[in-house]
Amino acid sequence: MAEHLTRRQALKLAAGMGGALAAGAALPACGSSVGNAGERDPYPWPYLPLDLTKSGELGYENYRVGHCAYAVFTSIAGQVANFLGEPFTFFPFDMWRFGAAGIANWGTVCGTVNGASAAIALFFKEPDDMISELLTWYENTALPVYEPENPVLPMDMPATEAASPLCHLSVGKWIKASGFEASSPERTERCARLAADVTRKTVEILNLAFDRRFVFHGLDPQTQECLACHGQGKKNDDIKSQMHCTTCHD
Repeated sequence: MAEHLTRRQALKLAAGMGGALAAGAALPACGSSVGNAGERDPYPWPYLPLDLTKSGELGYENYRVGHCAYAVFTSIAGQVANFLGEPFTFFPFDMWRFGAAGIANWGTVCGTVNGASAAIALFFKEPDDMISELLTWYENTALPVYEPENPVLPMDMPATEAASPLCHLSVGKWIKASGFEASSPERTERCARLAADVTRKTVEILNLAFDRRFVFHGLDPQTQECLACHGQGKKNDDIKSQMHCTTCHD
């Protein structure tokens, strides 16, 4: 688990930092991942409870800085780094630009959940249940639902259920439902709002884990039914996955 700060310690630290989070402090500049005098960054990082509203705003804004994976990871880890100072602010946040469009435009895992999973693992040594909770929510929720106060592109935003954590399927279903092209500004707006949704959900999970109130609700029932017969140690040892099965298979 994470190296917890108590809530009292977290609030005291936040107050001592001059309320940077509430004031919307700029994200830390990129730099070396090594602190002063060759110090190694501590792992896992101590976590500070974050504000859902502010985190969603940052996720939306940062999408247009470095795309999806960058937006989610930096909007979460960057806030904590600003609170904690060096060596945390030396983290090379720009590296997360690689996650755009399902990793370098390959359409594999959606960059939002890629960056979110890394953020969870940054604070907790046993992140699997939290990541599974996030991915199950992502597969089964019609997204995006986030409505920015000052949208870059005001529009009535269609929401679609991905039924998969893959960028190709997530974006493809939205394109089919909305009628907009993949290269359209509307699709860009969709993914920026999606980044806000995933940032908020990840912060919600992390905040619960900080308070030791997180509970993994399990995979969706249909997937559980498939995995009862398929997978390691089962009758048919023929898969290695926990994704929605019927999205791609009969």
